[in-house]
Amino acid sequence: MEKDVLKEYLSQRALELKQSLRRHPKKLSKKELHELRLNLRRWRVAFWALRYSLPVKAFHKLKKRADRANKILGKKRELDVAMTDAKKYGLKTSFIKTSRREAKKKVERLLRSGELEELRKELGDFNRHLRRGRRVDLSPALRRLQEELRMASRKNHFRAKEYHHLRIQVKKARYLLEMFHQPMAGLKLLQDELGKIHDLEVLKKMV
Repeated sequence: MEKDVLKEYLSQRALELKQSLRRHPKKLSKKELHELRLNLRRWRVAFWALRYSLPVKAFHKLKKRADRANKILGKKRELDVAMTDAKKYGLKTSFIKTSRREAKKKVERLLRSGELEELRKELGDFNRHLRRGRRVDLSPALRRLQEELRMASRKNHFRAKEYHHLRIQVKKARYLLEMFHQPMAGLKLLQDELGKIHDLEVLKKMV
């Protein structure tokens, strides 16, 4: 059953990725960049969960390519948010503008290179291989995540790094529950609030 759930989930992500790249193969709006990044983030959570069921070598190179693309897209997204927040609080934006221009160039190079299209094909191939492969067991990943969140719930005070770590665990929980079509309004709200804390920490380092 879990393999069927994962197969359906990743098939939908592969379709979304294909449609996104087909609509705008060379240029992305802020919204489209964000949606593409979320798509890759969901793949990365799936890879994280699968490492408890499959040999890491089965998807190590593919994960690295997805990580690299996500990092480039993520930096641009981070700076877009920082620019919006800086204007909101009346802060100087000169450094953010310079960094944002450089991040934009990297995104444009990524799009022109065809690397995302190659990644899309490889992700589709991986999903087809997964359907034919061995049994997938997501329960070890869920137990690991449950323990991480249990430990976090016992804390009374968080440093910036700990907030960031909690944010990552909440993302994993949200996307894993999403695979099983479970309600997650509370998790999304928590993720949004943790995201705001992260955005302000980023902004603090830039101004």
